Amino acid sequence: MEDLEVQQTLPIINAYLTILKSYLEHLKLPINEGELMIRFVAPAFNMSLDLNQEKFRKRWSEQQLIASQERRREGQDPNNERARAGQKTDIIIDLSTGPALEGFICEVSGGLPAGCPKKIWTDKLKLMVGMRDMINRVIKTFPGLSPTDYMKVIVFGCQVIGLQMNLYAMDVRTSGIYRFGIIDKVSLPASSKELPTYEAVHTMLRSLEVCYSLTPLSIYVFHHTYQIKNILSLFFKVCI
Repeated sequence: MEDLEVQQTLPIINAYLTILKSYLEHLKLPINEGELMIRFVAPAFNMSLDLNQEKFRKRWSEQQLIASQERRREGQDPNNERARAGQKTDIIIDLSTGPALEGFICEVSGGLPAGCPKKIWTDKLKLMVGMRDMINRVIKTFPGLSPTDYMKVIVFGCQVIGLQMNLYAMDVRTSGIYRFGIIDKVSLPASSKELPTYEAVHTMLRSLEVCYSLTPLSIYVFHHTYQIKNILSLFFKVCI
């Protein structure tokens, strides 16, 4: 089944790389964040990570993070528009769970050349806060698990700085204490001669997709109020 899926995907990836090659041959800098997202980042995620969106749903371009929205609503006036608005994120991936839960987010920090150091640092903090909110929402949605089980919940985030993609993971060690670290780093092609480097990008994104279906569940199967039998989360076989 996996081989068949790969064979069906290869022509699409080759077509994308042909288009990217043509674009790179006529690339004129600078380009803004929106164009970087459209030309490089979104196609990479779309081509290499669950192309047909059969395993999970991808949301694009300044989408509202529900986990952030729910945190901001706590203890706030429901009529306060700011309190109801969630953090805006460039890419969000929803897990294939009963309740819709976010398991991955991505921030694009400027265009080409890369954004200023302040923008890069601010986006990294934003990524960390969003991932923390995602973990907290999982814990709140599924109460009654043991502390050990909560420690097995892992969410992922990616920050794109210029053409560099940094992949991060976060888990919780105890109440209010989170562990955040980089687990992979790849670069998108900067010229037509560098197209072979896309292999590393594809491998990283495919690894995440494979983890959805082949690794042990990070949110363990349990019988509680919801009686949910299969809860799927991301797990990456790299030490943080």
